[in-house]
Amino acid sequence: MASQAMVEQFVVGIVRGTHGITGEFKVESTSGVYEHFADMDEVTLSDGTVSKVYSVEYTKDAGITLYMKLAGIDTPEEAAKLNKWQIIVPREKAHKLQKDEWYFEDLKGCSLWHKEKSCIVGTVTNVLEGGSGYLVEIKLSECCNNQQKQVFVPFNKEFIGEVDIQQKQIQLMHLWILE
Repeated sequence: MASQAMVEQFVVGIVRGTHGITGEFKVESTSGVYEHFADMDEVTLSDGTVSKVYSVEYTKDAGITLYMKLAGIDTPEEAAKLNKWQIIVPREKAHKLQKDEWYFEDLKGCSLWHKEKSCIVGTVTNVLEGGSGYLVEIKLSECCNNQQKQVFVPFNKEFIGEVDIQQKQIQLMHLWILE
């Protein structure tokens, strides 16, 4: 399968309320890691319909909370208008991946294949947080099932084998999990 263009912009955080009187706001990191925010000089904020680019004046790590100050946001009232907006940055400013880590956006669109069946059994449409880990939402292909249906597979080594982001393929370890 030919490699598709990789996503180049990532949601790395969510605005979670104001802090102080200068327009600072609290940031929730979508990766759970905060160190990479210190390297950001520009971010895009989006509410899903409107996007705005801002220069980052500074970030302040206060232990369990990260605060961010953007140029042009100078009051608590202005910062409050951005509550729940997503913080989006280019791939190179996102959290650096470790071994066996992938960006959710890169997993979407990957083909799910099973070695013994020798065919594509579905396509990843989403990755969701479940109670004890992550779930990959799969749209089943016709070779696996005559009905076009969605199933969820736990994203762990018991069910998911090799992940090849470059080829957009993920190995399914057991067919029975699709039933």
